[in-house]
Amino acid sequence: MQAAGITEQDLRQQRLDPAWEAFFMHNVHRAGQLLHSGRPLGRTLPGRIGFELRMMIAGGERILHKLKHSRGDIYHHRPTLKAHDWLIILLKALFKQ
Repeated sequence: MQAAGITEQDLRQQRLDPAWEAFFMHNVHRAGQLLHSGRPLGRTLPGRIGFELRMMIAGGERILHKLKHSRGDIYHHRPTLKAHDWLIILLKALFKQ
């Protein structure tokens, strides 16, 4: 946050500006890369543990998708998973995507 010029006060004030959006999107992208790097393990592990890991990864990807669309405005557009999101997560986990 310091390198991006963002302070805790900015967060408390729910400041939305280009610096915040760049910082936010950078971290969403970074989290996506980390989730993506764990995908092979979810396909490799057998049984319940593999399925649960695939569910976690698919859930994380779904939240990241919603965060990308918020463009950093998490104060007014909090990402929440709806019924159709859970269906997408389940299908991805079942079909080892």
